[in-house]
Amino acid sequence: MTIAERIIDLAKQQKKRQSDIARFLGVRATTVSEWYKGKHDISASYYPKLAEYFGVSLDYLITGNEPRGAPAAPLQQIIGNNNSHNTAIAGDMSDGLSALDLELLKVVSGFGIREKTEVLHFAYQIEKEIKSGGGF
Repeated sequence: MTIAERIIDLAKQQKKRQSDIARFLGVRATTVSEWYKGKHDISASYYPKLAEYFGVSLDYLITGNEPRGAPAAPLQQIIGNNNSHNTAIAGDMSDGLSALDLELLKVVSGFGIREKTEVLHFAYQIEKEIKSGGGF
């Protein structure tokens, strides 16, 4: 399920209208309508506000999964504020990660919240294209 599909599902469950979402975000109702129709992707800069609006974690909004267990730092705690020096330690995460994976993490760790969110959004777009058989 995509982020847009999750938002549509949350809106239905909570009986929220597109115009309510638009008003909360400060965008035109047609913008939200275009998200619903799949004409435009939702800018990652709206993710934190959408999670707040629907009362869900940023983890859930992005991945569809709630964080597991209290000790693990949820994604929202990692990227959910403007502190560009956020760090989460969940044991030795280098197990199973290639040198390329570690380098990607190193580079992205120096980004600010908006850039990290945009990279994550872009990664999900790539993943979607690959899964649909379109490649990248």
